[in-house]
Amino acid sequence: MPRTKKQTNTNQTKFGVLTKEEIINLGIIELDKGQKVDADCFSNASYDFRIGDEYYPPNESNKDVKKTIAHLECPYKSEDYKIKVHKCSDDNNVLRIKPFTSIVFSTYEKVKMPINVVGRFDLMVKWALQGLILQVGTQIEPGYEGRLFGLLHNFSKKEICIPTSSRLLTAEFSYTSLDAPPIKKNGKEEESINHLEQFLSSYPVIDGTLENFLLKMKEIQEHMENTKSKVDEGYSKLLVENKHKLTIFSAIAIGIFTVAFAIGVPLILTKYVVDKDDYPFKKVYEMETQTQEMYNKMDSIISLQDKTIEILLQNNSDANDTIKFLRKKITGIENELKSTADKSKQLKNGN
Repeated sequence: MPRTKKQTNTNQTKFGVLTKEEIINLGIIELDKGQKVDADCFSNASYDFRIGDEYYPPNESNKDVKKTIAHLECPYKSEDYKIKVHKCSDDNNVLRIKPFTSIVFSTYEKVKMPINVVGRFDLMVKWALQGLILQVGTQIEPGYEGRLFGLLHNFSKKEICIPTSSRLLTAEFSYTSLDAPPIKKNGKEEESINHLEQFLSSYPVIDGTLENFLLKMKEIQEHMENTKSKVDEGYSKLLVENKHKLTIFSAIAIGIFTVAFAIGVPLILTKYVVDKDDYPFKKVYEMETQTQEMYNKMDSIISLQDKTIEILLQNNSDANDTIKFLRKKITGIENELKSTADKSKQLKNGN
């Protein structure tokens, strides 16, 4: 902490860590008017500072317009910050620190450091075990007057609630070997810092917290998931369109193949058979021609029969046996010709 007003060293010969009685006698712990020191805050050689009413939650909305503060690491760059201090008394006297967020806090007590006393403070173990991390300069300079301030990070997955006036920090005080008067800046001694806004006005304010980082990561993840969904949806539509196109192309191809098979195969088969002199209709034609020739022969034989019978009747009355023989032969020929004709007819109807 910075140093402010000069105080007188009452005993140059003392050294070591201050006891409870020395802390009380030197008036190191101060409170606002009407407030009392809690005896439980004292230990044999330390004092537990309680959480104050004021706190500041950094967030991304800080860059409005309030104060212009030069960056410590870059004095040529400045940004506008809106410092809006919150109070625990507006929320049932409880400081609530959400998961993965940070707050700047002030203590309930103030200190009034002698110029021969230096202090050091840190977070109490019970709060560290709940997931709180303290980030701050831990030394209280000789001659400093005002409250203690720090930055608390909640790295747990649950909200941490700290009731107002709960003990938060433990501080010990030691004597210096010599007096250490406050260093003047621009010829002036620093004033007592009693309010959080006064403290923050001297420093660049943190932009965002780990929570903001996680929210950004979540937004990026959601954007990537939405993009992936859109890509998958477009790919599905493309597959459906290609499937429809493939179905149409398949139908057209099958139609073309069917027509080609229905027309081309008979043509090829016909040409192959004709070229081989094995066309079935030609066989039927040949059989009909042969049958017709047999009918013509039969007619000639019948005519010959009639003439022969007539001659035999005229020349020989004993030719009856010969005639019977001839008639039997003729009947056999007729049956053979009839059978051949029936086969020819069946072949014609079948092919």
